[in-house]
Amino acid sequence: MARLCVLVMKPHDQVSNVVMDAIITNPWRVAKTLKLWAMIPAKPVKWWHGYAGIAPMAVEILLARQDYTVAIEVGMARQRNSKAAGHAHRYGTFGYTDNQIALKNIYAVGAEMAVAEWLGIPDFVPHVDKWKSEPDVFPDWEVKHTMNMERDYGFVQTNDKDNDRVVFVRGWPIFQIIGWLPVSYCKHPDWLGPWNGRPNAYKVPYAELVRAK
Repeated sequence: MARLCVLVMKPHDQVSNVVMDAIITNPWRVAKTLKLWAMIPAKPVKWWHGYAGIAPMAVEILLARQDYTVAIEVGMARQRNSKAAGHAHRYGTFGYTDNQIALKNIYAVGAEMAVAEWLGIPDFVPHVDKWKSEPDVFPDWEVKHTMNMERDYGFVQTNDKDNDRVVFVRGWPIFQIIGWLPVSYCKHPDWLGPWNGRPNAYKVPYAELVRAK
């Protein structure tokens, strides 16, 4: 863990709080994280995970150590630059602090890196400052991440591009790739509504997804 702190805490004084939030809110509590950090592999690991109820199968991915460092650095950059440019992090973050929004960005970057690993994309570099002008993962993947491990649905926004594909991911530091659908399929009129304080969005049941393989 000390190596991570040396790499990412110096550029911005906000990072230390975000790193601690990430440690505390992920499934590995502080004591376990300090002991298990050395056990995170040098290369990403992928395996199958079966569970009842929400989805019969998912792909789980544990990233490499340096990938988590990149996720924190890029997530922080996204939050800082987005705030400076006046772009609100609109969905599900009303009343959030800068640190909380940065944490959501960190999780999102990690999810994008996990998707790239699932797709077999070598040397993936997560973007900064592209917002909706480019897909999260080329050529046409929009990544939707949540830390809610219980719910059986995800959200697609009205401004997500119809020609893209959306893949739903949850968790940190182990990412579950639940499945995917074309964005156009997700925009079913029966799924449209204001949900959980969000503007109009489509609530997509995980049961409808093409399962990750």
